[in-house]
Amino acid sequence: LAAAAGWLCQRIGLPVVLGYLTVGILVGPHTPSLPLVTNTERIHALAQLGLVFLIFSIGQGLRLQRLRRFGLPLILATVLIAILILNVCRLIGASLGWPSEHGLVLAGMLMVSSTAVIGKSLRETNTLHSAYGQTALTVTALDDLVAVVMLTVLTSLAQAGATEGAVVLGTVVRLNAVMISLVVVAALAVPPLLRTLGRRALPEVQSLFVVGLLLLMALLPARAGFSAALGAFLLGVIVSSTGLGPQIERALPGLCDVFGAVFFVAMGMLFDPGMFVEVWPWALGVFVLAFLGRLAAASFALLLVGHSAADALKAGVALTAIGEFSLIIALVAVDAGLAPASFYPIAVGLCLVTAATAPFLIRHAPEMGDWLERNQPESLRLWIGCYHDRLKELRQRQRSHRVWRIIGPRVTQIVLQLLLISGLLLLAAPCYDLAERWLGRDWPARNALPVLFWLAFGALLLAPLAALWRQIGAASMLCAEAATQSGSGRAAVRPFFKALAQGATVGAAGLWLATLLPLKLLGPWQLAIVAVILAALVAAGWRRLIRWHSRFELELRAQLADSPFRCGGIEGANGR
Repeated sequence: LAAAAGWLCQRIGLPVVLGYLTVGILVGPHTPSLPLVTNTERIHALAQLGLVFLIFSIGQGLRLQRLRRFGLPLILATVLIAILILNVCRLIGASLGWPSEHGLVLAGMLMVSSTAVIGKSLRETNTLHSAYGQTALTVTALDDLVAVVMLTVLTSLAQAGATEGAVVLGTVVRLNAVMISLVVVAALAVPPLLRTLGRRALPEVQSLFVVGLLLLMALLPARAGFSAALGAFLLGVIVSSTGLGPQIERALPGLCDVFGAVFFVAMGMLFDPGMFVEVWPWALGVFVLAFLGRLAAASFALLLVGHSAADALKAGVALTAIGEFSLIIALVAVDAGLAPASFYPIAVGLCLVTAATAPFLIRHAPEMGDWLERNQPESLRLWIGCYHDRLKELRQRQRSHRVWRIIGPRVTQIVLQLLLISGLLLLAAPCYDLAERWLGRDWPARNALPVLFWLAFGALLLAPLAALWRQIGAASMLCAEAATQSGSGRAAVRPFFKALAQGATVGAAGLWLATLLPLKLLGPWQLAIVAVILAALVAAGWRRLIRWHSRFELELRAQLADSPFRCGGIEGANGR
């Protein structure tokens, strides 16, 4: 039925997602005329399994190298769109007397545009390669990352049982740490394994390995308190970024397509038409909010980062389609108790209506942009022109600022290194739980497993900790030199500035990492023993730690570099 509905939608020029959802509604347990499937637990299981494969395929469409080519302005615009929609939805929720989590869920539903619908509509209207078409396609690709972050935040908040601002901020920081650690570990481990399998293993063995790896990557963040979609998305990004996409396509022929369709059919099965009849005025209001809110937020954000008013409006019109991630966020929120059951039928109706209206709106987007270009007030045109000129001057000044060009990369490395260590610490707890289940706390002696596990894990962290110390020292020295460039006695004051900056940074980083340490698993004496042994290892092998970390960085850069995979493909990488 899904295949027939998808083919019919393709014939009449509609997105196939509409057909999958419609079939799910017709055969689901909430439709009395044709209830072919009635077990909601099995439907949820199919939806979760389909979600992992769907998010993996979406992640394959985003390469890490493309983030550099997207440019900072479009990344900032995507973040600004999400922030604007978040604040508008929270304000609306507060004015209606909703709990804070309801406004957060509504914002998650409206933050993300549909990559599939927008890309298909742009191709059909021959505007894919236009300036505003490329802008809209870039923003909707970055929206996928925003959606994964929002989905993971909601999953974590449901487990924490709180939605205060401090909790949300802490969850986002922890999420970034886990993401970076998963990306680093997967980028180092997955490509060599897949290349070895590609040379020596049978196709069915490769398929089994890839599926098992995908489910494992979904399981790890779920055990750490985040969404399973996070690991699946990151594995897809790593596979795409390391040039292994063709091998994965050979190992999983059509499997992602099948489970993607299963996911949308399952989403339709969970839709209750009777409940939608009761809440259709709310669904209509949310549709108006989605159209006007995303149009205004996207146009304003793109205007702020330097796009003309006409191009910003055209791209804003193209970004009004709401897609699959809104369904996922609504379903997760309803299941977790963060939103009432009525939010899910509203999300399904919103997805159906915006997917049906998006081709018409994108087809007429150039006319809307040209109308705005002709009719905007002259004073507004002058203000926008002055603002864009000032923005160009600021960019030129930033490029020519010698101190920031030297210190900026060091600061970025410190932040990424700190997030990597934090993510590894967050993933350590579920790994220890697994080891304790398999081996027992008293393996190989009484209460010995915690000490042995954290000794091994601490040894793993020594190299990145040593690199973090050296990077903080180098950045502190550069800051001290910049702060004492002029004035008498600057040579005598410079060491004081360096020690102050280094001490403050190391203290702040140490306090943050201390909050992530699993102190409850180790007693005071056990913790002291682990600390003494690790300190002895650092003193004895400092130079070796630095060499190991340098090799680690070189290998990571080689895995994520553009040149090995851009021309020669996998064979070229193997030859190198």
